[in-house]
Amino acid sequence: LHVESGWVPPATKVNEFESSIRTVCEPIFEKPLGEISFGIVLIRLFETARRFQMEVQPQLILLQKTLLHVEGLGRELYPELDLWKTGKPFLDRWIKNRLGPLGLFKEINRNLPRWILNLPKVTDTLMTIDETMHKVQTESSSQTSELSKISNYLNKEAGKRKICQTLGLLGLILSFIGLIGSTEEINLNHWPIFLAIISLALIISR
Repeated sequence: LHVESGWVPPATKVNEFESSIRTVCEPIFEKPLGEISFGIVLIRLFETARRFQMEVQPQLILLQKTLLHVEGLGRELYPELDLWKTGKPFLDRWIKNRLGPLGLFKEINRNLPRWILNLPKVTDTLMTIDETMHKVQTESSSQTSELSKISNYLNKEAGKRKICQTLGLLGLILSFIGLIGSTEEINLNHWPIFLAIISLALIISR
C-alpha cells in the first residue's frame, strides 16, 4: 500500500521494506504496556522511513503522537494493560461495521444518490463505446474485403505473367531448335548461346 500510494519510491523492494517494518513492530506484539517503549519503536520506524526514502504522512505522525500519550498515561494508570486484548473487540466491531453486511448496506445507501445521478452519463458512455466498436468492426470488415479483392487480382495477374513467361521461354527454345534444324550441320558454337538464352529466360520467369 505504501508503494501504490506513492509514499516510497516505485523501485522499492517490498520484501525488504516489509521485513524492516516487521523487525521493528513484531517484538511489541502481545506484550503488556509496561514492557513496551513506543518511543524506541517510533525512532526505529523513522530510521526505516529514512532508509527507504519514505514520505512520512501527517496522519501517521498524529497516530505516533497519540501512542506516546497512551504509553505515558497507561504506565501511570495500569502498566499491565494488554493493548492487543483490550483493543481487539473494538477492532472487530469496527471491521464488522465497515466491511460486514451492515457496512456494505450503509456504503450502498450513502453512494446510491451519486450512482443514480451518474447513471445517464455511464449509459451514454457505454452506448458511445458500443457504436464505436460497431463502426470499427464495419470498417475492418470493409478493409478486409478490399484487401481480399486486391490479393485475388494480384494472384490472377501473377498467374497471367507466369503463363506469358512460360510461353516466351517455349518460343525461344522452339526458335533456336528451328535455327539449328535449318542448318545442315550442328555448330557447337550454337550451344553456349542456347544455354545462355535458357538461363536468362529462367531468371526472368522467377
